[in-house]
Amino acid sequence: SAEDPPHVMLATLALCTLALSQEPGTGSAKPLAEHVTVARLEEELDRSLHWLRIGFDPEQRTYGSLELDALTLTAFATSPRRYRASEGPFLAGPYAGLLAAQKADGTFGDANLDVLVLAALEALREPEATRAAERLLVARPLRRMEQPLGDGSGPAERARTLLALRNADGSFGSGALARAETARGVIQLSRLHAELKALEPGKAPKEA
Repeated sequence: SAEDPPHVMLATLALCTLALSQEPGTGSAKPLAEHVTVARLEEELDRSLHWLRIGFDPEQRTYGSLELDALTLTAFATSPRRYRASEGPFLAGPYAGLLAAQKADGTFGDANLDVLVLAALEALREPEATRAAERLLVARPLRRMEQPLGDGSGPAERARTLLALRNADGSFGSGALARAETARGVIQLSRLHAELKALEPGKAPKEA
């Protein structure tokens, strides 16, 4: 199968770093007793996406900041449902804000913010987003990073471990960091969902 473009790999890896060594919060959910299936993981992802969605401010049309908008858009767009920006104000608003935030030189802020925004633009698969991403890459080329090695366990077990860190309401983390950590958790779980789905009988990774 074709590899992700270098800039997509960098962006994805930069925002999928939810530490599995952290301790579950006070309201954390109990670890799943059963084996994690594709269908079960989709249900769990929907719960976390719902938690993210209720954080949308309809008046300001944002999740609170450009960083949070980028992370949340990536979470929705890379989930199994593959949301598009046109599916509602909770995505269209932050998406419009992202496009409007691009500077004359093509960047959006510092390198860390640009990586997050790039991931969202690539994930949304919209013509305007593609053009904005191309302008950004001309202004600030991004170097490819190697994918970190896993711990040797399969995607189902890794998903089960990650879900054990989640709070009972579907969120990750706590306080001011909860929205960003939840978006990162969804992105990571969605990658594990794709790995798990590819292992199903009769399934094979699609060629790009």
